[in-house]
Amino acid sequence: MAAFPWDVGAVVAGGLWLFIAPWAVPYLMQAEVAALSVIWNHWIVGLGLLLSALAALLQFRASSDWGRVILGLWLAASPWTVGFAGASGLMWNSLLLGAGAVALGTAGLWLDALSRQDAR
Repeated sequence: MAAFPWDVGAVVAGGLWLFIAPWAVPYLMQAEVAALSVIWNHWIVGLGLLLSALAALLQFRASSDWGRVILGLWLAASPWTVGFAGASGLMWNSLLLGAGAVALGTAGLWLDALSRQDAR
């Protein structure tokens, strides 16, 4: 098996952070947004990111990259769709992690397309 890729490590770290973010830094989870839907949203997206990292390690690269893009877009939109845009710390956390997931997924898809083009 090849060395552990840095992008997979970043996705694992982001997925784990989503599990603990609402409690790790108290200002992220303000009392008025301590709804179960916010916590479940973070847990589900975090689990999805962890599964996409596992898929990448199992050589399902394109699927994992598309998964990162989709999960990142959802995470970036979730402050408004789930209703915690008023909690600035949690909102910025979601926006930054979502943008990072989209960037990693897009970069992976682009690099995969380049490698397929070079193989021709």
